[in-house]
Amino acid sequence: MRKGGFTLIELVMVIVLLGIVSASAFVAISSYKCHYLMAAAEKLSSDLRYARNLALASSKWHGAVFSGNTYTVYETDGVNDIPISNPEREGEDFIINISDNYDDVSISSVNIASGNKVEFDPYGVPFSDKTGVPISSNGFVSLLKGGNCVVVTISPTSGAVTIQ
Repeated sequence: MRKGGFTLIELVMVIVLLGIVSASAFVAISSYKCHYLMAAAEKLSSDLRYARNLALASSKWHGAVFSGNTYTVYETDGVNDIPISNPEREGEDFIINISDNYDDVSISSVNIASGNKVEFDPYGVPFSDKTGVPISSNGFVSLLKGGNCVVVTISPTSGAVTIQ
């Protein structure tokens, strides 16, 4: 006659199933965190493309300058860099703090012709500064989260922005 308990086999099966569910949840959560890094890279690259497209459309110089984990998209006359209005938040300057918006993603390095900014002329060509010469090699902005790194690249001559 059976009393109201569980057999050893039933308990082992429940523990095994809980282990499998826990392992799959851990894998899903770990890969989910990498999505923040890719989302930050997509945001940065589309903001750089936006600055380039504004330069092409308006026949005015536009650029982005990096400082710590923040970047600002602006219009320039070569002397004054004036932040443009953020199209996502009407009335606010286009200043983005990566780590605030993307869960501990940071800008680990910027190397655009040995500087920290890129400016696009009215033809979309990237310069390190309006008063300088076009960049002659790829410019890089590296984003870091944990041990993972993603690089946003700005190509010389064309100004094409890609994620590596």
